[in-house]
Amino acid sequence: MNVEAVKEKLWKKCGTSVNAMALELYDESGSNVAALSDDSRPLGLYSPFDG
Repeated sequence: MNVEAVKEKLWKKCGTSVNAMALELYDESGSNVAALSDDSRPLGLYSPFDG
């Protein structure tokens, strides 16, 4: 699943348009790890934790 697919799922649940979203990844301590700005990149490349 790529970043754009995640945004589309969020759009269906929350109503915010995909173009208006800026997703960021945080670690368990609350520190920003990455800005998910490239919609074509697979989410797994950012190594997110399940939780």
